[in-house]
Amino acid sequence: MIRSGKIIAGERERFESDSERERVRKRAKTRKKWSVVCILAIIGVFCWLIWLGGCQVVRIINEEQEKIANNDNKYAPTVEIIDEDGRKNISNRVKEYVGQIEVDFRDLGYKVSQVVLPVGAAREIDVYLDSFDFYIKVNIDRGTAVSAEDADRMIKYLSEKSIEASYIDVRVEGKGYYK
Repeated sequence: MIRSGKIIAGERERFESDSERERVRKRAKTRKKWSVVCILAIIGVFCWLIWLGGCQVVRIINEEQEKIANNDNKYAPTVEIIDEDGRKNISNRVKEYVGQIEVDFRDLGYKVSQVVLPVGAAREIDVYLDSFDFYIKVNIDRGTAVSAEDADRMIKYLSEKSIEASYIDVRVEGKGYYK
């Protein structure tokens, strides 16, 4: 015997419960899809930010290299550099040092007339100043400002004592020699 009310209700309950399970599964699939999409979007944004930061780093490095290149021109030597070895291959470091020491001597009130790279001296340069008969031995490993200040003190000392020197040696920090 078939009871119509119970069968319809029983079938309806089962059908509704199947459809509800199906909706739960669809929601889970949708949530999973959205979770994957969100994670991929976050990873994409993160990668984009890293790329953008890398571009900024590259830009900053390029700007610093331009500043360094422009500074090379800032300390370009204006005086004659004589290489006694005759190689005519003067390094950029020596050229920059000569340019810097020119500026430092100019700030102290002296004018550099020429610079000589002596034979057999790897880290030494001889600086000739206008209106002086002597030259100044300088070590390129020391700072230009310190060397120029030491030379200035030696010049003032020699002029106070009325001493004529053939050269001044300021290669050693805090010491000054003359001959």
